[in-house]
Amino acid sequence: MIMATPNEMPDIFFYCNFTDADVAQYGQSGQLLQLDDLIEEYGTNIKELFNEVEEAYGGAVSSDGNIYSLPTVNGKPSTVWYSMNTKFLENSGIEKVPTTLEELYDAMVIMRQSDANGDGIVGNELLWSEVPKLFKRQALSMVGIPCYWPWQGCIFDDKDGEVYFVPTSEEYKYLLTVLHKMYDIGAIDPELFTQTGNEQKDKFYSNLVFMCQYVDDPELEGFRGVEGTTWVTPLTSAVHDYPVVIKSADYNVNTSCVAGNTEYPEICMLLLDYLYSMEGSRVSAYGLEGVDYKVVSKDPWVIGKINDDIELGHGPTIASLAKWLRGDLIQNGEQTKLQALKTDLLDEYGIMGWQNYTKLTAEESDQSSVLSADLGKYCDDYFVGFITGNYDIEKDWDAYVKSCESMKVAELTAIYQAAYNRYMGIE
Repeated sequence: MIMATPNEMPDIFFYCNFTDADVAQYGQSGQLLQLDDLIEEYGTNIKELFNEVEEAYGGAVSSDGNIYSLPTVNGKPSTVWYSMNTKFLENSGIEKVPTTLEELYDAMVIMRQSDANGDGIVGNELLWSEVPKLFKRQALSMVGIPCYWPWQGCIFDDKDGEVYFVPTSEEYKYLLTVLHKMYDIGAIDPELFTQTGNEQKDKFYSNLVFMCQYVDDPELEGFRGVEGTTWVTPLTSAVHDYPVVIKSADYNVNTSCVAGNTEYPEICMLLLDYLYSMEGSRVSAYGLEGVDYKVVSKDPWVIGKINDDIELGHGPTIASLAKWLRGDLIQNGEQTKLQALKTDLLDEYGIMGWQNYTKLTAEESDQSSVLSADLGKYCDDYFVGFITGNYDIEKDWDAYVKSCESMKVAELTAIYQAAYNRYMGIE
């Protein structure tokens, strides 16, 4: 409604939920200000960050090659971590922690016949329990598909620069075949495809779950005191031999824009640039030193409370901008062993899919939405159905692929191929 009444626009939009298509449309129509020249003249800190974090620049450039919005950079990419409870393995007489999808299945066969969690009951464990989105993300990584956003079923990847549709690939079929075997022996939680995060956590804290994504941040040596739980090296498989930790970009796109009709473009840019500085980041996140927090250590930079009435990051300043952080500002003192392991795994195996960079044009976004609506639901239905046995992967796979093709997979793939080519600078 604000965009429909230009005379009521604020000068700056902070942390709004503009889509890439919104930014492209409003920017090209002049409702949002093109920032390229202003950044060049006034954006000292913004340019410094762009030089340090290539992804941040990629998150700022719109589909027409211009900048109409700036990203939030927090230095903390979201990731997919496997946690396994080694006590389950020990109780089942399994000496080796699984490192492949196939070894995981073999271990699950043994655990299903054992009292894996040590509660005196054989076979009541939920060996792999998760929420649907995280389960799909984890499983895809095991066959080498680094896709952080696989929610609508329409997953794209690239092989030597060629974008392809993952849900009809041989890697995808192989993954579904193994997951069905796991489901068939009762190793996958039957409620996995419908349960909420809280429901899954209740099972985890009840010591029923062998494998899942980490649950909250670890405070103890073990997840929230669940003995034996630790992060493990990401699993590989017979169709992919390199461990992959899928991570998101460490920024959120389209989080600040300047109104096209502002009377103060230079002042707006100076404020935005200040928030990318060391001082501005600290002020926006934590308030004022000596008022809202005290510095406990300068190297590394660790802060503490001045009094118990004020929580860190919630001082009476501009805490609503708290996500305007530079990654090097976030210091938490000593790391637990689990936190250190997480950092090591991310440094060694972290991969961010190219989809995080690409920007669809407004026309491409509209076309993609139409094409992927029914196709996404169809693929999701078969993803669950092939795993649970509602569909037979050997008998029904060819018909499933043909149906996907008839739903204009080629046209949808071509849209993402064009976006990928722009991202790679391919004419």
